[in-house]
Amino acid sequence: MEVARCSITHHSTGGGSSKVLHHSTGGGGSKVHHHSTGGGGGGGSKVLHHSTGGGGSKVLHHPTGGGGSKVLHHSTGGGGSKVHHHSTGGGGSKVHHHSTGGGGSKVHHHSSGGGGSKVLHHLSGGRGSMMLYL
Repeated sequence: MEVARCSITHHSTGGGSSKVLHHSTGGGGSKVHHHSTGGGGGGGSKVLHHSTGGGGSKVLHHPTGGGGSKVLHHSTGGGGSKVHHHSTGGGGSKVHHHSTGGGGSKVHHHSSGGGGSKVLHHLSGGRGSMMLYL
């Protein structure tokens, strides 16, 4: 027996090249995709969001603003939830966050600011938790 899947797609362009894309599917696994780019201000700001629900929900978010700032977020729920976050701001600052839950939760965070400052954080929960900072 198949379950009906609802889908939503939204695309909008404003200013120089701003775009907004939203996609969502429901049923076995719901999905949400959102993409937005801002023109004029910021070379090419982008926002991407993806989420799937059901066996494993997923969330992906990627925005870019200013020179090349980026934000990526990924999360999966179910057997093992995952969270991925990546952000770059200014000259080349980056933020990376990854987390998985279930059998073993994991958290990964990476951030670089200024000339080349970096922050790496990894945490896994369950049988053995780990933490790394650089």
